[in-house]
Amino acid sequence: MPAPEKPAWWQVMIGGALMTIGVLIFVPSGLCSAFLGLGALVTLVAAPSNLIQMVQENWLFFLSIVAVAAGGCGLYFLGLRIGSRDR
Repeated sequence: MPAPEKPAWWQVMIGGALMTIGVLIFVPSGLCSAFLGLGALVTLVAAPSNLIQMVQENWLFFLSIVAVAAGGCGLYFLGLRIGSRDR
């Protein structure tokens, strides 16, 4: 069985760029959603009756942050796939 070929230089460059952009998007949005989740836990412990109100006010924000984090994660794995020949 022949050894797999090395990826072309442009594949490595595009893969590296996509991975970098993915990490730069994923990390801040992941931290933001983690802080929002931590705030929900603190609200649950401090005043359980306010949790439903907080969820009603912030569900769209949380959903958009999770979508952005998923997009950043997708860019990272797309770059990982483009930059390597092992498919």
